[in-house]
Amino acid sequence: MAACRALGYRESELVGQDAAILHTDYGRFLRFGQSGQTFGEVGEPFSSCGWVKRRDGGILSSEHLVTPVATSDDSGIHLSFLKLDDCPEWVALYHKMRSLTAREEEILRHTLRGQGAKTIAIELDISYRTVESHRANLLRKLGVRTTTALFSLFTRPELRH
Repeated sequence: MAACRALGYRESELVGQDAAILHTDYGRFLRFGQSGQTFGEVGEPFSSCGWVKRRDGGILSSEHLVTPVATSDDSGIHLSFLKLDDCPEWVALYHKMRSLTAREEEILRHTLRGQGAKTIAIELDISYRTVESHRANLLRKLGVRTTTALFSLFTRPELRH
C-alpha cells in the first residue's frame, strides 16, 4: 500500500483503525467525521482535500476519495489517496503552532523578543522552573532542540510572506 509507505505506517496500523491518527489535530478529525456523515450515504464516495499527518509528525497535502462503509457503529470509511505532496514549511509550522497552549504561546512570544527565562518569570509572575518547563514543551512541539534553533525556525526567508 503506497499511501502507508508515504505516511510512514504499516498497513496494519491504518486498516480498520480510527482515522484520527492521520489528522493534524483532533478537532479537524471531528469536523471531517461530521462532513462524512453530512455528505455521504454508505457506498457514495465524495472527494476531499486537506492536510494529513505522517507518523513522524510531518504534514502532507492530500487529495483523497472518501467512501462511507457500513460498520456496527456507522462510522466506517474507505480512504483512497489520490495525491500526497509535501506541503510548504509554513503550513507545517502553522499546524505545529496550533498544538501550543496559550501559556506556551506567551512564553514563545517573550522568548522570540530575546527575553531570558528569569525575565519572563518575573514579567509573568511565575517561577523560573515553570518558564523552563513551558519552553521545553514548546520546543518539543515545534520540533527543535534549542532556543537558537527556535530563532532559526522563525527567521527563515522561505517563511516570510
